[in-house]
Amino acid sequence: MDEHRARLDALTGTRIFAALAVFVFHAIGLGLIDERNTGLPLTYYARCLGPIGVEFFFVLSGFVLAWSAPAVIGYGRFVRRRLVKIYPNHLVGYLLALVVYAGFAVTWGIALANLVLINAWWPDKIMVGGVNPPSWSLSVELLAYLVFPLLLGAVRRIPGPRLWWACAGVLLAIWLMPVVADRLPDHTRAPYPGPLAGEKVTALWFVHLFPPVRLLDFLLGILVAQLVRQGRWPRIPVGLTVLFAAAWYGISLFLPPLYALTAAMAAPIALLIGSLAAGELRSGPGLAGGPVLRTLGEVSFAFYLLHYTVLVAVRLLTGGLDHPLTAGAGLLLLLGSLASTLALSFVVYHLVEKPAMRYFAGPRPAGGRVAPPASDRVGARSV
Repeated sequence: MDEHRARLDALTGTRIFAALAVFVFHAIGLGLIDERNTGLPLTYYARCLGPIGVEFFFVLSGFVLAWSAPAVIGYGRFVRRRLVKIYPNHLVGYLLALVVYAGFAVTWGIALANLVLINAWWPDKIMVGGVNPPSWSLSVELLAYLVFPLLLGAVRRIPGPRLWWACAGVLLAIWLMPVVADRLPDHTRAPYPGPLAGEKVTALWFVHLFPPVRLLDFLLGILVAQLVRQGRWPRIPVGLTVLFAAAWYGISLFLPPLYALTAAMAAPIALLIGSLAAGELRSGPGLAGGPVLRTLGEVSFAFYLLHYTVLVAVRLLTGGLDHPLTAGAGLLLLLGSLASTLALSFVVYHLVEKPAMRYFAGPRPAGGRVAPPASDRVGARSV
């Protein structure tokens, strides 16, 4: 397999769309897009955009880690590389959020839990949100990195013909999680406005935020990578999988929230990722792997961690959440927030993320110095 085909640039390019889904989700929540000005029930239509964007990242991370993993994984180096990948960006986003708005709004306990990435383990909205709310997903990522070698070893032992059965089993488990969540002993109802109003707080946390449950998304990605690697993925046009995912998202809006948040889109996301990868191996990266989208995909992790703080800063400068915006002002501020976040993301990617990977993620030779790591053979970097 040549270097170009091994990179899977199409998967890198799609990452920016997942990040933008989360951006729009939070922009609506913070009032930059006000449905009162549009006449459209935007809160209803976008209620799952953020969760689905995060789910795409989780499944993709499992796929990328499995695709790029060597036959024998050095556990210490693997965990070190993943920590170097996520923690510098996390620290930048964390400190920026503290300066902009969170410094006087969180307790020391919540700040510490978010700093060490364990805040998603508690069924408490304030704890999960921590200092920089999007970073809750890094609690899931951290758990996935710690157990990934075990998961990959188990998947590699599955006979090829049974991989599809394993995928079906994981998807069934994902669909069963809302059933389990709904039976948890908690009757506290969510105070959120919109479609999630009245849902059980613990149940929402369990299906959407609890790291061991979200580990199923990573496992699904690992299985899809193994199917593609073994040439068992069917020849499905990527455009068809995109249409299917969009149509299924529309259907999911009519499902109960506990299912719509994550379970409903697990199969379409896995189908899209597998088809993108298999399609690129056959005929190249296509539009998604072009230089523009690939570059945007490379900065998407920084974008994801920084966007919420930028949006909050814009709202604070425009009078806060209690100050409604006109449609025109909201659109201008939305575009300005997008441009500002992208610019800041490029800065963080080039001045923080890449140097950290270059100097701290490489193999450690006997002399003690860290050698620069070889370039990843997969273009789609995991979060």
